[in-house]
Amino acid sequence: MKAVVSWADATHMRLGPKIYDTGAIADFYSLDQDHCFPVLLSHMKGSNTLALCPHWGEPGHTSLTSEKHVAPKNFDLAYVQRHLAKAAPKADGEEEGNRKKKKAKFAK
Repeated sequence: MKAVVSWADATHMRLGPKIYDTGAIADFYSLDQDHCFPVLLSHMKGSNTLALCPHWGEPGHTSLTSEKHVAPKNFDLAYVQRHLAKAAPKADGEEEGNRKKKKAKFAK
């Protein structure tokens, strides 16, 4: 699952269809720059989010309640997605949207 996350640079993380400005998120929520952003920004629920942690088992990364995995009390993922993230560019061969393209039907 860790391959789902990629980093363009030290403060820009791609997770799914979004690129998050982790530096701006850290500043806005007063988080350390080394907060576990893949876990914080994941849509997965419960312990499933831990599959995204690149430092699992290290100090601060041992459970959902570990220091680097806990969301700040006022954290709002919807706000982050609207104001501190942008749509990631489509990869080569990636279709627009989530729908499969229908094949054209031709009259006989």
